[in-house]
Amino acid sequence: MSNNYTLTEYQVIFGQHDGGFLTRDGTRLRVDRVTGCSPLQHHPMTEVVAEAIDDAERANRDHTQRKNARFRERFGAGPSSSTGSDSEQGADGTSSAGSALEEMLGGTDDETSTNADEHPDPHPDGGTTAATSGGRDWVIPPSQVKLLELTKDSRVRARVSPQTFRCPRCDHFEVLDPSTSDLTCPDCSETLRQYPLVYACPRCANVEPMQPWQVSIDDNHIGTIRCEDCGKGHYDLHHDRSLSTAQFECVQCDATRDVRRFCQECHIPSDEDGEDGTPSVMKPTPTDANSLITPMVKSALFIDGDHISLATLLDAHDANHDPYRWRVSDLPTHQENVLTDFWGLSGLFTVESVNSLTAVYGYRTSVTAKGTDIDDDDRLIRTFDHDDNTKRAYVVRSRGRGLVFDLDVDVLYSVAEEIASDLEGDTYTQVARNELETLCDAPVKELVDGDHDLVVIPLLHALEHALFEAAAHEIGMDDVLGSKLLIEDGAVILYERENVGAGGLAQLTLDGEGRVLQKFLRKAAEHLSACGQLCESGCPSCVYADDFDCRPYLPSEVNRWVPPNALLNRDYADQFINAN
Repeated sequence: MSNNYTLTEYQVIFGQHDGGFLTRDGTRLRVDRVTGCSPLQHHPMTEVVAEAIDDAERANRDHTQRKNARFRERFGAGPSSSTGSDSEQGADGTSSAGSALEEMLGGTDDETSTNADEHPDPHPDGGTTAATSGGRDWVIPPSQVKLLELTKDSRVRARVSPQTFRCPRCDHFEVLDPSTSDLTCPDCSETLRQYPLVYACPRCANVEPMQPWQVSIDDNHIGTIRCEDCGKGHYDLHHDRSLSTAQFECVQCDATRDVRRFCQECHIPSDEDGEDGTPSVMKPTPTDANSLITPMVKSALFIDGDHISLATLLDAHDANHDPYRWRVSDLPTHQENVLTDFWGLSGLFTVESVNSLTAVYGYRTSVTAKGTDIDDDDRLIRTFDHDDNTKRAYVVRSRGRGLVFDLDVDVLYSVAEEIASDLEGDTYTQVARNELETLCDAPVKELVDGDHDLVVIPLLHALEHALFEAAAHEIGMDDVLGSKLLIEDGAVILYERENVGAGGLAQLTLDGEGRVLQKFLRKAAEHLSACGQLCESGCPSCVYADDFDCRPYLPSEVNRWVPPNALLNRDYADQFINAN
């Protein structure tokens, strides 16, 4: 049973979408789908999202192919067969890579595997039909991706989840019908409480209800979980404050089962010769943990339907008749020189109308589990299925002003050359392109751990954060601001997520003498000059931003997931500011 709930657009985008969790009136819920959206057709963002979905589905398919092959090696049959008593698969005979494949490639909305006979696998090797367009062999082509715009009529359809309830007095544990209003414990008459933990797979983001080791309950199970040892009793869940001591125990025969589980959708066992598999040990996780659901988000900026670049932004500045139009050359010559020299600017100008679009197309998890050694690049993404065997993404569109910082690329190159004597490239453009290639190809772990030679991108990223923070402080409207990098152009843009007229970025440029602008830029420089925690490159005390605000890359340059606040170097940006 599902109910409809009203949420803001960005609550949906950043976590409370299909598969996400929320709480209403003390009850934990899981989102099935968002309804009341408006189709957004023929938009260039479709291909951006399609590329991301295609990469995700390709990774899901490849993992399932390896799982199917291992099952055939071990059991002489496809993974839709019962796995017998193999302990690595949970010893319940219910694992089905066939249905896992079906779900991963969009065949079902269910979160857990069901009987494989109900979902026959048309591609037993995990394959799927590919389409070719634009030089790319698509698993999910753009024609199969639907953008759904969130509107004032959009509603979140959610159901009670988890459905497991536990008695705080006697540890009675059972799965309740979500429509019931009777929460009385049948053993001691205490009130049952919704159990807040679920099993979460760190690899494929599969979420399952808490249940004993080597026991599986299906999606429609209601009631207590029967003991498989005696066949008469049922399991209670005993634990004090620490989950490490938790155990399921039969009320009849005292048989115990651990709180432990392998993921039935993506766990690959070792082979008969002991060759390592790909373990997926699930972790008991609260449904409100930030690590449980990580939304996969793409955002981009457009001018009249085209992806932005420095050239399109300049054209837009020159073409419109904005009453608040401004460029740095409007200042008195002395003030202009002070600003451009101090900040290494080739130009600084406004744009009346910048269109921003933010889309969420799926999710993965950030949970970690002992026994599952996994890098961020190996985490699989669950994309959103649409009604007609296509994929969906939820989008938010907005329009507002922009303020563009066109940096002097010769100064950027000179500073980068001083930082790294072995810089690859004879011009800024060559360096920027080489760094973008590295950023798009390098493992995420190397980027996060600093195991790279990038200079320009961390410099620009720190500069962008400092400008964003200072602007938000000056105009007092951080909730409507966004920022992006134009790496190859050597530029930063601040933009409004809604049109607030003279109350937004225009506040920075309305002063004809440039005093407000100078104050704002001095504040940004202070963010870069020092850190109270004496960090070397960046930390939460200086240039880190909220995850919501840190999405600096345009998909036309970087169409991959990069963790928020990765690739920041405050010291590099400070050297640029002080280069003159």
